[in-house]
Amino acid sequence: MLIDWLKFISALLLLLTPVGILHDQKVRYRPISRDWADHWTQILSFGLHAIDLVRAALGMWLLVEALHSAPGVRGLLRYGVIATQAAVVVVALALQTFVCKEPDSANAPFAFLTGLVLGYLPPVIAGFALVTTIVIVTGFRSPAAFFPILALSAPGMGLLFTGKSHLLILVVTGCAALVPWLISLLFSRELVVSYRAHRRNDSRAP
Repeated sequence: MLIDWLKFISALLLLLTPVGILHDQKVRYRPISRDWADHWTQILSFGLHAIDLVRAALGMWLLVEALHSAPGVRGLLRYGVIATQAAVVVVALALQTFVCKEPDSANAPFAFLTGLVLGYLPPVIAGFALVTTIVIVTGFRSPAAFFPILALSAPGMGLLFTGKSHLLILVVTGCAALVPWLISLLFSRELVVSYRAHRRNDSRAP
């Protein structure tokens, strides 16, 4: 496997830095199982979500550009690139989810996962997969469904538009999208979304 170390290390720094360590005392957490009606403005205006999306997309692009198969490689070594990508993506999502300053909770990395999909999959597949997922999740009003539905829609759209030509990265994307959801189930942690309190008396509203 051929590695561009500058791009690879840059990708690791972007992808493996947990956003939770950047949360200060003004950050509040809203369980995704509860109504967000009064918190949409604060959630969408929270700059770290935009940073999460951009750094994940850029980091994933750098990771793809950094790793290439060596000529003449045979056997299991042919899968070294995809295996490395899969390991980095799974660890990255686990870190983004696990590192949370709210007790007994886990971050729901909606923006980060969206960025990963945009940076990893061809634009047509990524776009249709994300739009399909958002439409379904909005219809069911179940934000937690974002992860398992994206795990199905990304491979589904890939097979629809490109057949089996991107099969391995579709499988990696589908499995990675399940990581936050599985962490929540296996470790009994409630998925939460972060936002910034704009008023000093803003408490963790029910």
